Amino acid sequence: MDVKFTQSADGGVTWTTPVVVNDNVDAPTTPTDQFQPTVAAGPAGAVAITFYDRRKACPSDASVLAADVGRTNFCIDVSLQAYKDNGIAAGAVPVGHNARITKFTWDPEQPGQHLGGLSQYPCAGARDPCPDGRGFIGDYFGLAISAGNIYALFVSTHYPSNVTADEGVRVYYQQQVLATVKRADVGSGY
Repeated sequence: MDVKFTQSADGGVTWTTPVVVNDNVDAPTTPTDQFQPTVAAGPAGAVAITFYDRRKACPSDASVLAADVGRTNFCIDVSLQAYKDNGIAAGAVPVGHNARITKFTWDPEQPGQHLGGLSQYPCAGARDPCPDGRGFIGDYFGLAISAGNIYALFVSTHYPSNVTADEGVRVYYQQQVLATVKRADVGSGY
């Protein structure tokens, strides 16, 4: 999956040709997904798009389940693409390249722990055990742009909770993370 961007300067009567936002180049046999975008506009023609990004392999750290370490097109980061709209007919143009704004890549199969014998896995069907194996990635994804910063709010399972699981380790629940990116760091004039 790729993230695409199109825009209208006439109230939705006409639209620009959609362009791919994610700038990764996948190997022919190793595709990656970029998905669940959010877009915001801010002062002075600033536009930003953030999205979940699976271009990096799952790292080896305590927050990643052992079975997922090294998996490709699986663990998740958040990437940002800035655009600048100068009010001309061409519309917003990209500023720089995609920037990874997550400090840690996270495992969507977390939490893999149990509490009181119950799985803590976020089953899309709200059943235990999850009958179809489909987990739910939190859909709270916010984006805002101020005069000085870009703010992105998204989920991550990297950070352990204070809850101790039946397995004797802390539970890695999906938690909200707020990333702040200085507009000055995005590019000159942004």
